Amino acid sequence: MDTELKHLTNKLLKNESPDEILKDFKAYIEQKGSDIIFNWHPLGFVHSKLSYIPNIGDLRLHVWLEGHRKTQFPPMPIHDHIFQVNSFILAGSVTNHIYELGSGSGNLYRTYKAEYSNGGSLLSPTEELLTCTLKNSTTYNKRDFYSVELGVYHETTVENDNFAATLVIETEKDQTIQPKILGPTNNNDYFYKREKCKEPILKLLKDKLD
Repeated sequence: MDTELKHLTNKLLKNESPDEILKDFKAYIEQKGSDIIFNWHPLGFVHSKLSYIPNIGDLRLHVWLEGHRKTQFPPMPIHDHIFQVNSFILAGSVTNHIYELGSGSGNLYRTYKAEYSNGGSLLSPTEELLTCTLKNSTTYNKRDFYSVELGVYHETTVENDNFAATLVIETEKDQTIQPKILGPTNNNDYFYKREKCKEPILKLLKDKLD
């Protein structure tokens, strides 16, 4: 674990000065950016685990490339987490959509359990069918903080022709439950592979941090 990243994570958790966080992050990638490995996420963005911080969780970097996404089919963007998500916007704008399940009118979805193995994620259907309606949407811009609580179904979007990047703290996982994803009502299994990204992510990101 890098001491610099531990200090940065503590600042993120306390919602400290955005300018200091940006300064610290820029200094970190200047020094150790060559060690960062990026992979494509099934939802189309690029992500990297920067570090595990004991008693806190994982610190990750998410990047949405301008005009270049690799969303795997079928897309299943609505999901929950088995940890709390704390995000800080490094560049661009992201919109977080919160959904309400199981009551009122709405589209019908089947819930899928996610298991991570063999370089990818396996989504297995459950017997649970739920309606899903949009509860609210909030757009966050550079230097903003936002959180998503454990178990809340949400979706994060960035317009395809926009660039965005976030630092994300995933707090310690609740190992007694599995993450769930909303998807097609059929009973198919879906496997999403995790491919390495060869795009010059840090070069693109540095241009957006100033």
